[in-house]
Amino acid sequence: MNYRNPLYYEGAQHLLEKDPITGGYTEGALKAQTTRMRRLIANRPPRDSLGPHEFRTKGRRPPLYNYGFPLRVEDAIAYARRHALKVEIVEEEKELFGGKDVFDFGEVPEEWCDEDSENYSFVQSTAIELMLQDLSKKSGMLLYMSAPFTLDYHLVLTLWTNYDADYSLIQRAKNVKGIQTIKEAMNEVEGRPECKAQWWFCITNGVSMLSAIE
Repeated sequence: MNYRNPLYYEGAQHLLEKDPITGGYTEGALKAQTTRMRRLIANRPPRDSLGPHEFRTKGRRPPLYNYGFPLRVEDAIAYARRHALKVEIVEEEKELFGGKDVFDFGEVPEEWCDEDSENYSFVQSTAIELMLQDLSKKSGMLLYMSAPFTLDYHLVLTLWTNYDADYSLIQRAKNVKGIQTIKEAMNEVEGRPECKAQWWFCITNGVSMLSAIE
């Protein structure tokens, strides 16, 4: 009886099956890979709270969770444009911006926000950094972006992690007003579902397509 490693199969489909002609994965393998990843993600959803055993201590290193607000890249671009955030332009790129020393993101052309635009890389990376700087300044908190294990969002505007529990307690107590400022900023567009802070399983935990589901 041949042993079949379940990590390499999603149902009856081998996850790494190759097309003998193209050398790439077969259509069946690609579909199975997507199904596997969605199941892995579903078992690691965002959470409102963590148990005491899920925080790092001297002898315990649990999976990393980031606490914060989820967003997509287009949300950061919209925020930077809505607030007309400004960025200083380096000398070699001034020609692209009409010779300006400072560029107002409220003036970003619509076509630059298209993923196929040659300027999209600049727009997305700069918008993320400007949003981060703006909300850090307004809240008085040291914020950063992290990558969540999900297909629904690109980033998490992170306040703290389960690896700095003491810090999170101090920040939670000291920055009630700052946290409220961030919450309001993440929900300032009317008509959209509420964006709330949760604990997000981090993509750096090393879960891959060939990981066990549980």
